[in-house]
Amino acid sequence: MSGGKVSASKSGSRYVQSRSAAGGSSQQRFARRRENQANALTEAVAGYAAAVFAGDSIEYLVLGGDTALSAAVLEEKALKEYSSRAKLAFLTVADPNATVLRRAAADACAVRIDVTDPL
Repeated sequence: MSGGKVSASKSGSRYVQSRSAAGGSSQQRFARRRENQANALTEAVAGYAAAVFAGDSIEYLVLGGDTALSAAVLEEKALKEYSSRAKLAFLTVADPNATVLRRAAADACAVRIDVTDPL
């Protein structure tokens, strides 16, 4: 984003299996499958982000959504050069669609003012 407007983005969704209440070997199998799906997701997201960032000067990062997945994405090799950038406040976003991204861009560029002495 630049000037509070989204200049390039990529949004989408991918299935990651939820936890299973079953016990024993089934639970372990589902946990492995869930971990593999989450790893594939973070790798894909890092690749998309690196492609969107390519050729642009990135001053800071604004992360949002799932905190654990966001942290995992930044640890991927594709984003290694960007992981040391300054990070602004984490944004809570429900669904990363185009409308939400536009609002997040405006929020990230907004100035927060705290009035401590109103008179």
